[in-house]
Amino acid sequence: MSPFDYLHLVLLLVGPIAVMIGCGGKKKPPPKSNASKMNPPPPPPAPVPPPAPEPAPDASPAPAADPAAAAPEGEKKDAEKKSEKKEEKKDEEKKDEEKKEEEKKEEKKEDDKDKKDEEKKDEAKKEEEKKSEKKDDKEKKEEKKEEKKSEKKEKSKKSKKSKKSNKSKKSKRGDKEEEKKDDEKKEEKDGDKKEDEKKEEEKKDDEKKEEEKKE
Repeated sequence: MSPFDYLHLVLLLVGPIAVMIGCGGKKKPPPKSNASKMNPPPPPPAPVPPPAPEPAPDASPAPAADPAAAAPEGEKKDAEKKSEKKEEKKDEEKKDEEKKEEEKKEEKKEDDKDKKDEEKKDEAKKEEEKKSEKKDDKEKKEEKKEEKKSEKKEKSKKSKKSKKSNKSKKSKRGDKEEEKKDDEKKEEKDGDKKEDEKKEEEKKDDEKKEEEKKE
């Protein structure tokens, strides 16, 4: 409410009370009993003008309308509003910047976390690859051992077979030589027999010749 409104309200409240105090406060004197009836009654007292209303303690006197002073005051208020808006805008911009900074920090945290997860995955993958390589190497070594064992077995089998074949060959050779020797012996015996028979025949021939000579 403006000061004019306060003053109007005070006048409405205090004015009637002041009139009642000024006009109705005095009582009329009773008429004299011995007064003549012919005398006219005294005129009523003149009404006392109401006192000026006292201003309310809260109400300040209405300032005179000064357009020259009102204009700078309005400009001042506009300037204050503009400055307040600027401050609010700055605060909002600051909050936005802080929010962006927080978002950047969160994004950086997420990126760092993702990088760490990727590094862990890579390390785990490398470990798995190393384990698989070691396993493959072990399996290859086992296969080589098995191959060597099988080769040794094959060699031993071949050597046994070769020994057996050599033995059989030797035995066959020995048998042949013995047979040859036997044949030679038989031939020698047969030759001796033939010589003996030849000698006997020659002897017989000689004896026959001698007998013929004697005759």
